[in-house]
Amino acid sequence: MKRIPSLDGFRAISIAVVILGHLLNGRRNRFELHAFGWNFLDGGLGVFIFFVISGYLITTLLLREYDKNGSISLKRFYFRRFFRIVPPLYAYILFVVLIGPLAGLRAEPKEVLVALTFTRNLDFHAHQFMFEHFWSLCIEEQFYLLWPLALLLALHWKGRKGATRLAIALIILAPIFRVATYPLIHSQPFRHFIDGLLPGHMDALMFGCWASLAEKTPKFELLYKRVTRFVWFLPIWFFGVSEYLTIRIGNEYSLSIGQTLDGIAVVFMILWATRNADSIAGRILNWRPVVHIGVISYSIYIWQTWFLHPANHTVVAQLPWNLLCILAAAEFSWHVIERASRWMRDRWEPVLFASSRQLVPARQGTTAIPE
Repeated sequence: MKRIPSLDGFRAISIAVVILGHLLNGRRNRFELHAFGWNFLDGGLGVFIFFVISGYLITTLLLREYDKNGSISLKRFYFRRFFRIVPPLYAYILFVVLIGPLAGLRAEPKEVLVALTFTRNLDFHAHQFMFEHFWSLCIEEQFYLLWPLALLLALHWKGRKGATRLAIALIILAPIFRVATYPLIHSQPFRHFIDGLLPGHMDALMFGCWASLAEKTPKFELLYKRVTRFVWFLPIWFFGVSEYLTIRIGNEYSLSIGQTLDGIAVVFMILWATRNADSIAGRILNWRPVVHIGVISYSIYIWQTWFLHPANHTVVAQLPWNLLCILAAAEFSWHVIERASRWMRDRWEPVLFASSRQLVPARQGTTAIPE
């Protein structure tokens, strides 16, 4: 598949924000950004961008298949996701289980189980730091499990307009879920647990899905034209103004309209960059070293917590060795594990799905999404 311009560049930005945020949060006594009322780069901003990218990319791939074949093969989708996601992640879990005890960081069996099954965000008592970043990976996997089926049914019954309305409805329901649950829960640990569930982050994922579904329609393109007239302000809003308002106003802003406004800013930033790859920003996002960081960003994310968390007191968790170790582990994961996994996927996929039949008839008027 031809790569969508600038997406890997945004992945590189996302993982850089995650790493910088974790570095700053691990050294709060040296970087008291709260003194300025601004908790800039708390790491969650990077994950938010990852969610929007995932929604956009996965929906684009599914729509391409639907428009080409008149169907979406769920078995083939889950097969491809397995080989993309599971091998590098399980390699990390194996490392933690085998090497962790040598550093005095022994993984509990229950923690390993919920990590292996992508259910850590559903376990209120999960606490070990080496798997704490799995909450976002669990949300991604749960999204991969549910959205393709929902999209397939929506396309079959109501066409692309119906699928677009479904995405919009989920965007609206996410802040309602956040606002409704917050005052009902007075325990901060339980609030943190609820925050790690899929419904509370569904709008970030759905903004990407909505953009993929509505792209090229007159109403969407008119909105795109109006918003991107001030495209320079979108990153200022997302990284600056909105983050400042989150600190100053708090949950009344971030849980209600804050993340919705952030989703609008991020999705139109991404779309503008994919359509303007020859601009200065586009050239930076598509610069080969930046693209490479984006390509290995998944492996970087998997490994970064082990080397950045303050609970790891070994030398590999100290600057600059931690950054070098993250990069080395990610490069090994990409070149050895991920490439081998993709080779096996590409080798077995034609054999396993050569005779797969169309499941849903294509509707009249669907058009192929341009490469």
